[in-house]
Amino acid sequence: MPNPVFSRRGITDPHIKLFNNRYYLYASHDTAPGLGDYVMESWEIFSSPDLVDWTHERTLRAEDTYIGKFCDKLFAVDCAEYGGKYYLYFSEYVHSIGVLVSDTPTGPWTDPLGKPLVKAWDVPFHRVYDPAIYIEQEVPYLLFGHCTIYIVRLKENMIEWDETPRPLHLLPCGHEGCGVLSEDKPFLHKRNGIYYLSQGGYYSMSDTLYGPYSCKGSFFFPENFPESHQYEAGIARDRHGSFFEVRGQWYYACNELSQTGEDFFRDFSIMEIHYRENGDIIPPTLDPRGICVPL
Repeated sequence: MPNPVFSRRGITDPHIKLFNNRYYLYASHDTAPGLGDYVMESWEIFSSPDLVDWTHERTLRAEDTYIGKFCDKLFAVDCAEYGGKYYLYFSEYVHSIGVLVSDTPTGPWTDPLGKPLVKAWDVPFHRVYDPAIYIEQEVPYLLFGHCTIYIVRLKENMIEWDETPRPLHLLPCGHEGCGVLSEDKPFLHKRNGIYYLSQGGYYSMSDTLYGPYSCKGSFFFPENFPESHQYEAGIARDRHGSFFEVRGQWYYACNELSQTGEDFFRDFSIMEIHYRENGDIIPPTLDPRGICVPL
């Protein structure tokens, strides 16, 4: 399957996880082109043996959660395995983050709290959405936010806080045109002792989990993308996504605007990620033929 993956189907905000020797995609879904706004009525789950052949596993809607009624602003979602169970963290617009639990990566899912895990007024900056799960030495953390990125350590049950959410310390950015302090969709990964905090198409680095994080700017260069995959808004625009590792090789799955021609109906692509000796991310090259990584 070429890049973008699922072209013109509105599958976006991708988080790809490896569970039980299979890839699982957890994504939000832009409903249709031409609507002029983010109309997102479901979350979608797919699985694959190789990142090429995908099987649709489940559609989740607001009615399946504490929200309990139709909602067309179902923003990003992420999933983690912990203690033999699977935990799905989801956004209700920018107002709250909830959690579902299952015995399998695809469900069926139950809502163990029946209410938000994090809601807007729990933090001073009230935009609470786009969750990402990071687990280090069996300790789980939840990240979320826009501009101000919050982190909260979770208890081992994965559905309660183990501390008060705190903002990550991001140092001022001196890179011209960098939008890291005005971006959303945080994601955290660690490589060779360095923490990488990405926000859309921008990233920062730190030696410690809570920061300070030094801004490195965008990791997307137009010259690394074929002309057919570029767009007027800029190559780093809305690159919401996630990093994942397979046998020591890192990959980035992220939003792709080039084939739909509009902001509110998006695809996603997958690219190999490589690093310089000092840890900086080498700007990736997008291969229109796509990525195939059998497990």
